[in-house]
Amino acid sequence: MLVFQLFGFIAGWFYRSNFWMAFIYVAIVFIVVYFLDMFATQKDVAYINEKIKERDKL
Repeated sequence: MLVFQLFGFIAGWFYRSNFWMAFIYVAIVFIVVYFLDMFATQKDVAYINEKIKERDKL
């Protein structure tokens, strides 16, 4: 997250006068991506568990 913020300042994505706003912008994106990744991970775990149950039945 910090690397993204530093790159954003170098690339000019954030206004230098509102330095604190960059933390809010990055935190919002980070939280959204975190929950999307968590959903995908749960889906993958469910798939793996299903395959293990199928293998155990054989």
